[in-house]
Formats: sequence, structure tokens, C-alpha cells
Amino acid sequence: MDIVKEERQRNEFRDLLFSLADSQKILQSSSERVEIYTLMDAVHPPRKGQALRCALGYKQLEGLYYSVNPKEAFRHYYSDIFSVLSRIQQGDQPGSIDVLGQNLMELRKRYKPVNYDSDNKLIDISDNIRKLYDHVSLDIVYGLFYYIDRVVREKKEHRLFPFIWVNVIWMVLIALTVGAWLFGLVEKRNMGI
Repeated sequence: MDIVKEERQRNEFRDLLFSLADSQKILQSSSERVEIYTLMDAVHPPRKGQALRCALGYKQLEGLYYSVNPKEAFRHYYSDIFSVLSRIQQGDQPGSIDVLGQNLMELRKRYKPVNYDSDNKLIDISDNIRKLYDHVSLDIVYGLFYYIDRVVREKKEHRLFPFIWVNVIWMVLIALTVGAWLFGLVEKRNMGI
């Protein structure tokens, strides 16, 4: 693969992830989905009969992942996903990793291959979207576990104390709820109504 082309694709990929992390509203309506993907219209203008791809909001993803020659197809890098998530978490970029995960889940659920390439072959990037969702989700979960581990292992008592205190309160509330059900307090109250 051409290094220049690969770097351009990686930049587009990172920009796409940042856009998906910015707002939950970008995938709610077709007009908002079109806005996020207009960057690809400048790079690859739609040919006759391809307006539907843009309206569905998958033009950038299909333009990025699809290639007639599978050996030349773009593969995202874990390092790009990690760097995007890190920059969002550190506040260097606007957005939220939770929003990114939710938007990727929506893309995964809504994607239906409907477009064709110049050789009249169906463009289907559902596996790429599934893998992307899986890889981003895994990095998000790993980051949360890393954060929790760091908080728990922190030697300073003032950071560990609130964490333990919240868990103790949570366990007491669960015990009270279970006790209320076991001793019939909930049923007795309902019988009198």
C-alpha cells in the first residue's frame, strides 16, 4: 500500500472517530448524518445513482474501508483508536468516549449494504464496522478498568476512602432492599392499598 495514501486514510479515520465522539445527534436524522460525511464528497464525488449512500450516512466509511482489491483495503490501527480515545479523555479534543461508543453501536445496527462500486459489485463493509465497534469498545472498557485499578491501588487514603464508602453504602442499600422483600414489608404495604 502507498504510504501517503495510508497516512491520508489514517487521518480520515481519526477525524471520523473525533466527529463520532462529538455529539449523539449526528446520527439521529439523515440530514445530520449527511453533514458528518460531506468531507468524502470533496475527495470522492458521488457518481450517478450514489446519492443514497450519502443520505444513509455511510459514504465516508465506505470510501475509507472499501477497495476493489481486498489487499489494498484500509485496515484501522489499534494505535489510532487508542490515540483518539486518549486525546478525548485528556480533554485535548472535544467529545466523549461514551458518545463515540454509542454512535458506533448505532452505525453497526443501521448499516445495510446498498451501494455498488464501478464494477457493479455490492459494497459491504459490515465486517469492518463490526470490528471497528469491537476494537473501540474494547479500548473503552480497558481504559475504564485501568482507571478503576489506578484509583483502587492509589496509596493516598483520601482517594480510596470515597470509593470504599460508596461501595459500603451500596451494599447496605441492597441488604435493606432484600430484607424488606424477605420480611414481607413490600407485600404488606401493597395489600393495604
